[in-house]
Amino acid sequence: RGFLYAMEQRRPFVRCKIASSLDGVTAMRTGESKWITGEVARQHVQYLRARSGAIITGIGTVLSDDPAFTVRAKDWPKPPEFPVVPPIKVVIDSQCRIPLTARILKDGPVWVVCAKVTEEKKLSLERSGAKVFILPRQNKVNLKQVLKKLFEHQVYDVLVEAGPKLSGAFLSQGLVQELWHYQAPLILGSQTRGMFHTPSLKCLSQGVKMGLIRTENLGHDKLTVYRPNYSE
Repeated sequence: RGFLYAMEQRRPFVRCKIASSLDGVTAMRTGESKWITGEVARQHVQYLRARSGAIITGIGTVLSDDPAFTVRAKDWPKPPEFPVVPPIKVVIDSQCRIPLTARILKDGPVWVVCAKVTEEKKLSLERSGAKVFILPRQNKVNLKQVLKKLFEHQVYDVLVEAGPKLSGAFLSQGLVQELWHYQAPLILGSQTRGMFHTPSLKCLSQGVKMGLIRTENLGHDKLTVYRPNYSE
């Protein structure tokens, strides 16, 4: 599906993955988020990563969680039905704040995409095996240019696993084709963080409407897949 979409639109098919509680919480205000969903749902995310040519995350997620974003096919309950090629791990990092000790840099391929970077930091990242791309847009990274660069490298399926700011930016710019929502049967209250940061909306009609594709039970959790209807 990603290939067909990419050939028509000249950019990859983007799936955005969100894990939340029933009341839309992705993390406590302290940043604690492990684990909202259960083991079955987390295992399912491994399959979602494996079918992607790239995983995009933000520097906020790297600094707070230090994820590796590895795909461990050998640990899966059953063998995958497709060859597993390690996806490109893409860090959106406008000011190039990524520490050289970050786990995401330990197992490539890795791209660090920034709006500006010192030559010293660029060389250090390249020595660690990462590719550094400078894609400025008023001191921020141009997300459409990131997708264009991935398309040029024959990446046709992209998974966004990021915090509410970057996920919200992809959604509000109309760059998400599917939203994969893993929901746990939890209520976590008000001392928490929500799913998306998007431009302020003044009325209900301005919201992004979602079309339901399918639902699936994953242990105690539920997966719901939506298609954003940007034209409505």
